[in-house]
Amino acid sequence: MKDNSVRFKIIKELSVDYPVQLLSEFAGVSRSGHYKLLKLKNVKTPKQQED
Repeated sequence: MKDNSVRFKIIKELSVDYPVQLLSEFAGVSRSGHYKLLKLKNVKTPKQQED
């Protein structure tokens, strides 16, 4: 699980410049898992912060 946590952290950081779907596929994790983790941690994505 820790390995996936690192992957999700990288996806969060790179999602400013690249689509989450593409990053998730590249990292071998689910896009829904990324958003689930953000929801659990109540973290806004960079795109959400722009709004």
